[in-house]
Amino acid sequence: MTNDIVDALSVKLRELFPDVKIYSENIEQGFTAPCFYISVILHTKTPYIGKRAKHTYTFGLQYFPKHGNSELGEAEDILADLGDIRLANGNLLHTTCGDIERVDGALICPCAVSVVMIEMPGGEKMSGEAGIESKVRE
Repeated sequence: MTNDIVDALSVKLRELFPDVKIYSENIEQGFTAPCFYISVILHTKTPYIGKRAKHTYTFGLQYFPKHGNSELGEAEDILADLGDIRLANGNLLHTTCGDIERVDGALICPCAVSVVMIEMPGGEKMSGEAGIESKVRE
């Protein structure tokens, strides 16, 4: 599910920022600004009665501008209203962005997505309202 959400976030960011590279894997050096880096910060599971559980995924969306503070301001306004993302299977998930910070010339936006999943009989994987992996999402 985590990779599905990262993919959906990448697609949404691509729609909002068509000329910006999007990374989701660690890079030692040499990324090209402007770019986004999507990282998983936290995954929590809250059991519900029966075989349901709420999974909350928190991602860090980091934006590295090419031209300083004016570019950060524009990106900040857009990320504040990120809205819904669509998974590859067509399901919509709502995003909630936390406090957006400017740190060392970059914009850091925590973004949470919650999904209630139901455990399938026979110990199968849980199915939810929701695996493509790549290093650069263009």
